Amino acid sequence: MGRSKAMVHINEENQVFWENRMVMKNILGLIKSINLKDQKKKDRDIDIKMFIAILDQVGDLIKKEDSLYKNKGNLEVVREFIDWFMSQRLYEDPEYRELMSLKTRILKDK
Repeated sequence: MGRSKAMVHINEENQVFWENRMVMKNILGLIKSINLKDQKKKDRDIDIKMFIAILDQVGDLIKKEDSLYKNKGNLEVVREFIDWFMSQRLYEDPEYRELMSLKTRILKDK
């Protein structure tokens, strides 16, 4: 198997985020590799089940990082987090826009 190399530009402002860049690369790679087409023949709801399982884990991670969500269900936490993110229009902030488009750059192997 060939070696893969991720090229990521790190500046001081984003250094904390990028300390986990290999974890992020692996997570994004796994999500990208999910192929549900063949599995849908056996279970027509496999996509919904997979999405719920992933979102449930995201909610659990958010709860671990923010005590505000401590007593809420994982999916409720994800919904509230996305609602907050959208209401703050953070998707328009260049730093967050960059993060949302990183999957392409992170997953590129050189």
